[in-house]
Amino acid sequence: FHQIETRAEWFVQYAKTQEIANMAWAFATLGVVESQALSSQSLFTYIEKRSSWLIRHGQTQEIGNTAWAFATLGIKSSALFSEIEKQSERLVSSSNPQEIANIAWACGTLQFKA
Repeated sequence: FHQIETRAEWFVQYAKTQEIANMAWAFATLGVVESQALSSQSLFTYIEKRSSWLIRHGQTQEIGNTAWAFATLGIKSSALFSEIEKQSERLVSSSNPQEIANIAWACGTLQFKA
């Protein structure tokens, strides 16, 4: 995962929303936390910087998986969760119960009141 971290900016810039969500999910599933949370080289820092794009273009499952990864690692991202809040009507109306539950769980875990 260290090698992925060294190319994090490039990855997040050029990856599709599903690829970003999958990478965040993999980091969280394995409990991979960067040596300095949200350091300038962090995968999650770059995801946070592109959160507006991710939320506007991603499928609800991808958004939920990304939010789950942030919450699982305890990374509070006001940018990501603010974008989720802005798009909440669209997300809820186009999602299945599991996807909504995943996003709600992430918000609750990090104590974001969306």
